[in-house]
Amino acid sequence: MATGLDHLSADLSRDASQVATQGKSAASAAGDAQVADLAETALAAIGGVVLATATIVQGLSEGSSTAGTQLRRATGMVPQ
Repeated sequence: MATGLDHLSADLSRDASQVATQGKSAASAAGDAQVADLAETALAAIGGVVLATATIVQGLSEGSSTAGTQLRRATGMVPQ
């Protein structure tokens, strides 16, 4: 489970970067300066939310891994 969460976190981080890039592209494509600023700000906010989600998922991954290790130690089970 932790590995899947690690991959999801990495994917979300890449998505956040792409959103920021698209925000800059949208801003440069807009003819009006005010519209350009609003587009870039909106997409930067969306990118921030995606990046925050990636951070949360990474924390869940680390917690899952830690919990699994503690459970194996407590039960004496060794992963196969």
